Amino acid sequence: MKKSHSIMIIVFSALIIILGITYFQNDILAANTKSIPTEEKTSFLVDVSGLYIDGELFTVLSAPEDVEEVLTKYKNHITKPSENNIIHASEFSEEVSIIQVKVNPMEVRERDEVLSRLIQGKANFIEYTVQKDDSVWLIARKNGISIQDVLESSPDLTEHSLPPVGKTLELLKRTPYLNILSQGTRVVQEVIPFEVETTSDPKLRPGSSIIKDIGEDGQTEVTYSYVEKKWGSNQQEKN
Repeated sequence: MKKSHSIMIIVFSALIIILGITYFQNDILAANTKSIPTEEKTSFLVDVSGLYIDGELFTVLSAPEDVEEVLTKYKNHITKPSENNIIHASEFSEEVSIIQVKVNPMEVRERDEVLSRLIQGKANFIEYTVQKDDSVWLIARKNGISIQDVLESSPDLTEHSLPPVGKTLELLKRTPYLNILSQGTRVVQEVIPFEVETTSDPKLRPGSSIIKDIGEDGQTEVTYSYVEKKWGSNQQEKN
């Protein structure tokens, strides 16, 4: 029994020593981790694809294929290709480039998030003082924004409101991150008004009339080529 008791004491002592060494090593490791210089921590960065617009980093995605997909979807959203709208060429007005960069993994964005940001554009607020004879439509036209933008900026107004002269409005104005210049062919249906032929009938009482045949407007298909500069705020310039 004495021999067994001695063996247990030795094993227990060895276990205490091992635990002490482990805690000591962990303390050293923690201290060394805290003392790692900032420049050495860059090893935790990841290689991703940066989307640059006119030389400035706009966002980062996981791979160049993700950036290309977002740009293609943005072009399609703006130009809206279809059977009746054939896009022959489209390009960005700004300089667009994809460059490999190193960033913190938390900075990498999802494709849908980046696409939504491109479509929404940059939100800016401008002040406008209401002038005499201003309407909501005229205010929107003067500031290059939509009627909806004016109404969203001033909830107390309606489309038919006449804002008081001298009132200062803070208007939301969105500007594009990317403009798209596109060339295409569009097919549209145009209405042809029917001709009205009037003849006199002496048998009718003065001031009365009779419709003999009810006419209907016709339609014709018109194809035309165009050059457009469009962006996410849905404004455009046509030639």
